[in-house]
Amino acid sequence: MKKIIGSQNDREIRRLAGLLDPVAEHENDYRELSNRDFQAKTQSFQERVRSTLNGSGESPDEAAFKRLEDELLKIMPEAFALAREAARRTLGMRPFDVQLIGGLVLHMGRIAEMKTGEGKTLVASLPLYLNGLTGFGAHLVTVNDYLARRDAMWMGPIYKLLGIDVGVINHEISYLIEWEDPARAEKAIEKNQSVWPDEYRDMELPPERNLDVLAAFKTKLVECTRKEAYKAHVTYGTNNEFGFD
Repeated sequence: MKKIIGSQNDREIRRLAGLLDPVAEHENDYRELSNRDFQAKTQSFQERVRSTLNGSGESPDEAAFKRLEDELLKIMPEAFALAREAARRTLGMRPFDVQLIGGLVLHMGRIAEMKTGEGKTLVASLPLYLNGLTGFGAHLVTVNDYLARRDAMWMGPIYKLLGIDVGVINHEISYLIEWEDPARAEKAIEKNQSVWPDEYRDMELPPERNLDVLAAFKTKLVECTRKEAYKAHVTYGTNNEFGFD
């Protein structure tokens, strides 16, 4: 019987996959957006979140938190589709469907077991973006300062195109993620350039990436105060820096 209906884990994955069905439809629509439109879409999501909280920027009470959870789940297919398209354009990486499931599992506060090389860093960017829309801060906890810096810079182009601030908290020093060459990045945005070449836009994975555009979307660390890093929509750090030890 287990071979026919699958394990409990298999059934749960199928259920979650069903919640993600609308992502493909939104993704097709977002393919037509200009690079400049991504930030505007993010702002529209943020407005929906604020309206759920009656325009308040304060931490929600229990009833408001439930409304916020429900609204984020409604926004999720659109937000995941937008982040997926942003990753495709800035990194030449399009999260696979199974990675979307991993992102949804994390958003739900559950554990997603992933092996080395299965894309944990990219997966985490999806729920980080979604929860960063609240303005209350979405934190990525990793094992050391180097990984916090590396992963924030690696995923930084996605967040920057989406209009999301990213902070990094290391021991005795903090950073914000910024474009390495702002003028070059702005030019790539204005010209609607993409790391994923247009001639391969309908492929699951392109045989090549536009390395010039990849370089244009490169990010860097800019030293800032700890408070500024904490105030970012998304912040990367270690457990002891976030006070979990």
